[in-house]
Amino acid sequence: TSCFTTAARLATELQQQQQQQRRQLAVEHRQQQRLDAGQAANQSTGFSGQTDLQLIVQQQLLPLLSNWLGQFDSTGLVLVTYSLAVLGHRNEAVLADLEQAVMPLAASLNPHLLSQLLWSFGTLRIKPQQLLLQRLLRQALRVMHEANEQDCAQLLHGLTKLGYMPPKQWMYSYLCQVSQLLETTMSPRALCTIVHSLGRLGVRAPLPLVDSILAASQPMLLYMPPAGLNMLCQGLRLLKCNPSLCWQHAYAKAVQGVMMDSEARNLPLLAAPLLRWRFMPPAGWCEQYLAASEGLLLEMQAQGLAVLGHTLAGLQVRPTEPWLVKFLTAAQHRQLASSPAGCSYLMHLLGTWQVLRERCSRGITPAMASAAAPTAATADTLRPNAMRAETRWHGAAPAAANSTTGPPAVHSVNRRQLEQQPCDVLTELVGILAVACMQCFLRRGEQFTAEQLGVFCKGLALSRYMLTSKLTSKLHQVAGALLQAHPMPSKRPTASTLANILLAVTISCRQPPNSRFMDAFWLAYSRLMPTVSAAQAAALAQAIYGLQVQPPAWFVQQMLERVAMVADTETDVQRLALLLSVAAERGWQVRADSVQVLVAQMLYMIQRPGSSSSHVSKQIGHTATVKEAVWPTSKVGSVCGISCLTASTSISSAILQWQQHAIAAGVQVLCAAATPRSSLGCSASNSGTTDGLRQQQQQQL
Repeated sequence: TSCFTTAARLATELQQQQQQQRRQLAVEHRQQQRLDAGQAANQSTGFSGQTDLQLIVQQQLLPLLSNWLGQFDSTGLVLVTYSLAVLGHRNEAVLADLEQAVMPLAASLNPHLLSQLLWSFGTLRIKPQQLLLQRLLRQALRVMHEANEQDCAQLLHGLTKLGYMPPKQWMYSYLCQVSQLLETTMSPRALCTIVHSLGRLGVRAPLPLVDSILAASQPMLLYMPPAGLNMLCQGLRLLKCNPSLCWQHAYAKAVQGVMMDSEARNLPLLAAPLLRWRFMPPAGWCEQYLAASEGLLLEMQAQGLAVLGHTLAGLQVRPTEPWLVKFLTAAQHRQLASSPAGCSYLMHLLGTWQVLRERCSRGITPAMASAAAPTAATADTLRPNAMRAETRWHGAAPAAANSTTGPPAVHSVNRRQLEQQPCDVLTELVGILAVACMQCFLRRGEQFTAEQLGVFCKGLALSRYMLTSKLTSKLHQVAGALLQAHPMPSKRPTASTLANILLAVTISCRQPPNSRFMDAFWLAYSRLMPTVSAAQAAALAQAIYGLQVQPPAWFVQQMLERVAMVADTETDVQRLALLLSVAAERGWQVRADSVQVLVAQMLYMIQRPGSSSSHVSKQIGHTATVKEAVWPTSKVGSVCGISCLTASTSISSAILQWQQHAIAAGVQVLCAAATPRSSLGCSASNSGTTDGLRQQQQQQL
């Protein structure tokens, strides 16, 4: 037993030394900007110590273990199994003998030995016999009240590695013990392990326990390493827990303190929770994050590069051109565009960074862009006057993105070329990776999940790439298959996915979809209508606007009713106004009562304290042709004959003005979407209404 535990301790010390050396090399690498220093140093350290330990275990200790196995007590058996797990030595025959020896001693194990034994089985990927596992869980249930924080963390971590979900009674006893430990003191490492294991097992933790976890973890964030922060956030994501804004601020501050010392495998995941929470980091945070990641780009794997690029694109962060060159060089080296996940994320970030570059050239900041276009998609992409633009990075050739014949040529980017001509190198890399993404979609389009296809289509729409007829047919084929009711969860699209698909079909496809495709689209989106938000409805309306198709009347009615139900913020009011503007301009068939309810609700929300109709004016006037009117007079007569509501007009007079024209228009004009009236609507002289009816309508409004 001592020999085994000594070997395990030596192996742990060797691993810690190697990790420390890698951290020091990473710091030197960032300071000196030597791209190949880490690789040379890693090769010089080697793993000779690990090899010697494996030989000693295989040639000397295991033969002794077979001879003396019957004389081991429960502590010795667990320590030997634990040592083999630490060493990573997996011998089927020896482990089977250890299982048989532990079987009669299971009832005498304490919480510490139980947790070590289950963790060892999980680490060695040896699923014990069902009878042994039941005995171990039964014994753990008996002594659960004696377990400390380390025992609880290691116990559940071992079950997670085994992929075994304990019974409800056992899980209830475990959660009660964890809840009691949270009231005293718990180490950050144990807390991160417990939360991550609960999330991976899919446990539905009670809300009070989740609140206790968040309260206990917030002061620990500043003392957690990068790996612990990632484990904690991944566990919270799997538990479907959204922390408070104060907790998010504490997390961003903790990440800012450890990002410069983070390794290549942990750094990309640190910023991903901010995107999921829609949290805007403080000033200087993103610049420091880019500086920390620049020296590690060539060391990151394909998955880390995909997560990093997708997160930066979602946070609307525009890196410098040298940083982009290094990132795209690493993406090309890791063949990021060869898999469906990497292809979709890469296409999305290319499109987002192109939009950010165009905004920067026009002097538009991300805050200004978000205030001007509060929809889910980017206003620059959705504007009708820019619907068929083919702007590309630094004037890249359009043929590069449309070419589908032959693999892209691999060009080596040396350091001198990187420093002298970053723009030319960036243009070349974007063209190469775009071709690789298109080829991946042609080869493996059917393997894309619904989420991956949505991200890929959003990248196409943002990039405004014009697809060839072959790529267009492929997109229609893959998207049409997803529109059907699919039994696989990964093939079931969300409302955002469908909106992104329609955007790509509208902007990037030369051939419009057929009627069969659109009928399937309306039906698929209507099934998701209970989950649609105001932002998604507004984005879909703009996508339909660009496609210049007439949606069915029942679909428009469902969408308007859904938006009226979920619109509860000033931003939602802007989206609602935008939706009505698109409906008016395109002459969609809308029921009179729906328009009246929507307009009345919007005017009511505008007059709330802190609201201003000028925000709605700016949203509806996004084409920069209407600056003062909430609705352009020339567009409204086709649906409801509502007059112009200026931002300078008081709310009370605006409501009265709308009410007078609504009464004057009558039901016939409200339903006349199919045959638009004149731009001025109907005058009050044609109403023929009495003062009593006018007062009654005003009271109802």
